Amino acid sequence: MTMQNLVLAVQNTVPLRDLGAASASVTFFRSLGGTIGVSVLGAVLANRVTADLATALHVPSGQASTGSVSALNLKALPPEVQTIVHTVYGDATAHIFLISAAVGVVGVIAALLLKPLTLRTTLDVEPKTEAPASDPVAG
Repeated sequence: MTMQNLVLAVQNTVPLRDLGAASASVTFFRSLGGTIGVSVLGAVLANRVTADLATALHVPSGQASTGSVSALNLKALPPEVQTIVHTVYGDATAHIFLISAAVGVVGVIAALLLKPLTLRTTLDVEPKTEAPASDPVAG
């Protein structure tokens, strides 16, 4: 919900000749931030699930990192173990939402610290200088 306000703030801060570059920069860094965020949260989720499954299933810590815990076929497991896996994934997902909420709070604080900005009321377009017309008779 804040992205359009950020775009509007950037567009009203830069000169008109730089409007396209500023808008593109906002979009680029928004995409880059989303990519990094999804990658980091995915890594945290995978690490948390692997560690919690190893703990819940009493797998020695050396074997948990070999992939034997993270590559589970859920349908092939007994119902008790399926319940453990569901619980571990639920807890790990809750952990991801907690991290995301903390990042969101930091974003709100950063938005509150932005300098108040009035919207643009004038255009800073330089007047075009017309080239002298050539004399068709002198041609």
